[in-house]
Amino acid sequence: MDNYKIIHFESNPIRIKKITNTLFSTNAKFKNKLHSICDIYVKSNFYFKPDNSDIEVYKSDMNKPIIMRNCGLNYMKGLRLENIEFVETDYIYPSGKMVSKKAEAYYNMVSIKYVMLEYNKEENIEYVKLIKHSRLDAYIKGTNVKKYNLKVNNDNYKVIIKE
Repeated sequence: MDNYKIIHFESNPIRIKKITNTLFSTNAKFKNKLHSICDIYVKSNFYFKPDNSDIEVYKSDMNKPIIMRNCGLNYMKGLRLENIEFVETDYIYPSGKMVSKKAEAYYNMVSIKYVMLEYNKEENIEYVKLIKHSRLDAYIKGTNVKKYNLKVNNDNYKVIIKE
């Protein structure tokens, strides 16, 4: 078990804007709620000293199942294990910056854990052969476990290897 690397995927910051015309936008209420959480986080870090202990409060508000589902954040867009199976999101967290007294709200997505079997990097693309973390014990025992070949573009996502 020691020679297997645990990995997860993390998105680059994704900009979220407030939806003003809620008549034609589905789930605008939840997207605006997500925007307001990120916006308050950015403003509180700018006007008050940044305190990392507060991020857990924002993360718990952002990761409520109703917000995740209605904002379409259950899966990481653009990362597919297979044709119909996407990489699942474990949690999201806020980020952002202040630009001339206006907050630019962003959020980052972090995937569930996977076990890396092979890794190859070429320029801006990473090729990863992996299995699901929940199937690691079965893989060690020699049971036939489904392996996935994943191509990750570094423009959108990063592969985080845990030591």
